[in-house]
Amino acid sequence: MKYKEPIDFEDSLRKGKPWELILSKTLESLSFIKLADYDDSNGKKLQGAGIDLLLEGKPFSVDVKTFSPSYYRPWSPVIWFETWSVPGKKRGWYYTSTANAILCHWAGENSQRSLDAFIFNLKKLRERKFLESCVEKLQLEEKVARPTNYKGLIYSSTGYLVPVSQFPRDTIINIKPLIRQYKLDEIHLLEAKTRFHSVFDDLKKG
Repeated sequence: MKYKEPIDFEDSLRKGKPWELILSKTLESLSFIKLADYDDSNGKKLQGAGIDLLLEGKPFSVDVKTFSPSYYRPWSPVIWFETWSVPGKKRGWYYTSTANAILCHWAGENSQRSLDAFIFNLKKLRERKFLESCVEKLQLEEKVARPTNYKGLIYSSTGYLVPVSQFPRDTIINIKPLIRQYKLDEIHLLEAKTRFHSVFDDLKKG
């Protein structure tokens, strides 16, 4: 996917806070997950340390990726894996992120909640060379995004669009069905917790 128009950095900044609120609304039914609140002194400290989420009250390093609703494909969602943030010079987040997990969501247009949201175990995917195997198996082509930085300069970021259907079950969670299914049911909320821990079991081992 080559973006039809450059992504405006200042526009993204303006949308940042509303998009954060949209994500908070999306997660609010899952009581065991909390976003670190930048307006709270402790939350600001956590975010400064690269921790964006609390899982059952414990700091959980998550890199949040917000995508525009114009790039959401409900019939077959795909997730952008950035391989180069500066092509040929600086590796992208797939290789450099120090987060435990990636939480990606598509912000809803005129909606209080995300159109869709996924969280996946980045460590497991790297260990299994998931992206590399998908590129080979699916013959994926490297795509170019052309965002605009804060100086108004356009630069290239490259990566691959990987279908969610290719992710192994023990590496990814679709948050939206959990919210619908477990909203007010404590028994099923416990099942949702179990599902989270099964995907992130390697983190408990240190």
